[in-house]
Amino acid sequence: MTVDELPGEPPRKAPARASRKPSGKAAPRSKRRKRSRSPAWALLGALLISLGLGAGALGALVLDGRAPEPARSPIKPPSPAAALAETPHRPAPPVSPDALWIRNAVPFGPDPRPSLAVILVDQGGDPSLTAAAMRLPGPLNIAVGAHLENLDLRLSGLRRGGHEGLIALPFDRDPPGVLAGGALMSNLPLDENLRRLRRRLGQAPSAVGVLGVGGEQVTRDLKLMEAAMSEIRKAGALFIDSRAHPESLAGAAARRMGTPAGDVALRFDEGAGAEAMVGRLEEAEGRAAVWGTAIAMGDLTPQSLEALRGWLASRGPAEAAPVALAPASAVIKRLRSAAPEAAHESSHEAPRED
Repeated sequence: MTVDELPGEPPRKAPARASRKPSGKAAPRSKRRKRSRSPAWALLGALLISLGLGAGALGALVLDGRAPEPARSPIKPPSPAAALAETPHRPAPPVSPDALWIRNAVPFGPDPRPSLAVILVDQGGDPSLTAAAMRLPGPLNIAVGAHLENLDLRLSGLRRGGHEGLIALPFDRDPPGVLAGGALMSNLPLDENLRRLRRRLGQAPSAVGVLGVGGEQVTRDLKLMEAAMSEIRKAGALFIDSRAHPESLAGAAARRMGTPAGDVALRFDEGAGAEAMVGRLEEAEGRAAVWGTAIAMGDLTPQSLEALRGWLASRGPAEAAPVALAPASAVIKRLRSAAPEAAHESSHEAPRED
């Protein structure tokens, strides 16, 4: 008998506990112990995940037979001029003494100084300006408009005066004149453009070559430029690209075809007056001093003639000037004696720093 039982009463039985049937759900624990994962376990888990992903990619490679293409960033295509500059140049053919650019060249002895060719474009507006330009100390280079009559007579007179003569061949525009209809045009068939070019070359046997004037459209026609430069080379003439458009392919196409060629570095007549033009001529002289050669051009006007007189006077004696004033043919010879890449860069591009 326990202390809870009273005398005379039957002993109490403990209440039966209800039997628990499995309900299929685990009884919630009042307090569940939290397991802390060590860094080693975390590293192992990450490794297993990465291996799983790698196996999946490998499986895809095996099943598909091709590697997944990586993400590609957009690539900007190079400009036509840059792409053409990277193509191999045709080796320069041997220079024939009968070539126009050799036979009609103004004598110019070996000179170790940098050389600068200055070109005046004479469209025949004022004969007195032409006569005044011929009296300037040279050698200068005067490009006579291809549309003018007595073209070869004008060019032969320039050589007798100590200056070199070129054909100023218009591109993309046809100026009025007796010999109009000779410009190379982007809207004409190739055969017609080549016929016009042959006609102009045949009318000027006293020229050293051709200066392309203008050409915002036609100079970016690679097929036409290569065909035209081939014709100029066959005629024994040189070619100078005025670079009226920054993406002109004319000069690069000429070098690619083995045609003696150079590019204009700057126009010195881009200014408000003669004083500004003198500054541009000094800039051209500075470029020649850095590159070894340079070509500058400007239209023959009263202002450009005054600027040339002032600039030539400021240089002092020609023999003592740091940069030699040279005919275009001498500059082209120096460019051809250099490597093709150096000739291309030194003619119109800024010097690069290594």
